[in-house]
Amino acid sequence: MKQIDRSFMRFIFLSVLILSVSLFSFSTNYSAKFTYSTDFSQQQPNTSLSTEFYINGSSFGSNYDLSFALTGTSLNSSKLSFKFDPFALVVYKNQIYGTSGDQIILYRISDGQNGVSIHYAPFNVYMFNSLDLMYAQYNLNNGNILVGKRGSNFDGAIDLSNTFGNFRLVTEFVWQNVNKFDFSDTVYLVILSDVNSNWGVRYVLAPSTTKYLAFSPQTLGNNSIINAWYKIPGKVNLNSYVNTKFNFDNVEDNLYDNTEVGVDLNYSDVYLSLKKTGLSDVTGVMPDEWGKFSIGTSYSFTILGLNGKFAYSFGKPAHNTIATLGEVFYVELGKSFGNTSIFGKYQKIIGYYEERDALYGEIKLAGFNNGQVTLSLGNTDFYNFNTFKPIFNIEFSLWW
Repeated sequence: MKQIDRSFMRFIFLSVLILSVSLFSFSTNYSAKFTYSTDFSQQQPNTSLSTEFYINGSSFGSNYDLSFALTGTSLNSSKLSFKFDPFALVVYKNQIYGTSGDQIILYRISDGQNGVSIHYAPFNVYMFNSLDLMYAQYNLNNGNILVGKRGSNFDGAIDLSNTFGNFRLVTEFVWQNVNKFDFSDTVYLVILSDVNSNWGVRYVLAPSTTKYLAFSPQTLGNNSIINAWYKIPGKVNLNSYVNTKFNFDNVEDNLYDNTEVGVDLNYSDVYLSLKKTGLSDVTGVMPDEWGKFSIGTSYSFTILGLNGKFAYSFGKPAHNTIATLGEVFYVELGKSFGNTSIFGKYQKIIGYYEERDALYGEIKLAGFNNGQVTLSLGNTDFYNFNTFKPIFNIEFSLWW
């Protein structure tokens, strides 16, 4: 697929911008962010200063909509919409477009892209200049029909949803690389549930164990993927589930190795979760003989004007960053004093061979007409980083 000509995209944007200023009501607002950071993790502290400046403009007419943002003097993102019911044309830069809307989700665009979309209800076409991808979608009353082009390959999908009394049945057929006429590039999906999804079974069938869907979040790698759940809503919310996957030539071993069973329970401010992954790795009664498992609980509370949360988990792996058996303690506290708010959190991981501590704190001062100051210490991403990062930040945010 030839990419959409960038000079043409630039011409459209500038033309509509000029027209909007001339013919329609045009408004702008500005924002800026200055961040001063000092990293004390090295023997010699490192300092840095980053600046971001945005101009957000918008213009509206009866059949026209423009929005854009500048970072410094560079165009950060923009979206131009022409609407003449039932027709619409959208030209966009650095916009997140979400998913294709079918049950398997054949295409998911989760980062900013450039392109054009055309809408003529119930028909939609999406063309991505920054990806070698375009697809057309026809919305049915009870589903979707998709035809896509990735490079030199073509994809197709159809999904349908129907209700029968209190039951809901969903089916989807996907054929990737249709032009290669390879049956192993097909994927089938069936979902049977009640209309409120309080219980259900989701089954994905894939003839190939090595193929994958290029732009889809649906993981493959096995002939059969099954997800079953049962929920009991109410004052005490209970959710139980079983997830498994297997190949036709090794069903029994795959079920023992890949089956995941779990229970989640919510009662007021208390949460409890139990999960076991795989059944073949249980060799005894002691926790280090249970294989992969997780036991977790959390409690949200308010005390002395402080809003807080305490959480504890025990299992293998102990944490996203620790593969051994262990436990994780987590606590967070926050409080607001008028225009000032404070927040802090602490995490301790006790693994089989190691211990890790992470700490983060911040103070926000919002008592300004058009600004906010944030002082922070540490790294806030406890999921991917398990140690304290001695980084001090001062962030000034302004808007007008």
